[in-house]
Amino acid sequence: MTEKELKQKILEENSKAHDNCAPYHIAAVPYISRKSVRNFIWNLITKVAKKNNISFKNKDILEVGCGTGTFVKLAAREKSNSYFGIDISEKMIEVANNTKPKNIKVNYSVVDLEIFSKNNKDKYGIILASSFLHHLYDLEAGLKQINNILKDGGIFICTHEVNSGRGSTKIESLDLKLSMLFGNHGYKKFSISERLKRLSSGILYSPNKDINYNYVDYQLTKPYNLENSVATKYGEVIPYCYYNFNFFKLFSRPKNHQCFVMKK
Repeated sequence: MTEKELKQKILEENSKAHDNCAPYHIAAVPYISRKSVRNFIWNLITKVAKKNNISFKNKDILEVGCGTGTFVKLAAREKSNSYFGIDISEKMIEVANNTKPKNIKVNYSVVDLEIFSKNNKDKYGIILASSFLHHLYDLEAGLKQINNILKDGGIFICTHEVNSGRGSTKIESLDLKLSMLFGNHGYKKFSISERLKRLSSGILYSPNKDINYNYVDYQLTKPYNLENSVATKYGEVIPYCYYNFNFFKLFSRPKNHQCFVMKK
């Protein structure tokens, strides 16, 4: 497979995978659907921005790999001027267009980051993303494309990047199982009895056989840790503690996720 064919395959598999989960994405993702977790992520982002003397107020916000509009309500809460979301999944954008908040100007587009970057140089002062970087074919090329879109003095903040090189603690494993039981991570589509059956069997996730997930999560095919990656050439990696159920942080606070911050 040539480099061009590989890049196209990664885009196609990501599009299929995210189209597949679009109908239940909002309910499936705790940092959208669960208020306490959502507030934790929002506060993390706004604190990072404030530390870098960046305000969301009256700004035009871009979200890359926006899915169903992960941070559109954050932009509205912070009184941003507008929010624009891009994603390669048509189904995700369909859902996003049907769930727009009314107190902010919102637009979406089905477009690849590489193409969008070429046509939107120096356009946005704030770019956000969540659980996005590990889907890229080339991490460095993706960061350069995002940097091209940033205005001088602008900032890119990407949260929820997992460190695939570390093992899960017992509390993290319990957190995941409870999240599955409550219908997160796509399990909303299964009945309670089916979720219990899966938990008891230990088979928590049955991937769609029509999708090759090695291409969907391409960066995760090898040990993935932003702190040991090319990302450190372009910005700061901030480890933080993330749980689907925030109260678990009372018992254990491993730095199990990473936030990437790039200023221009």
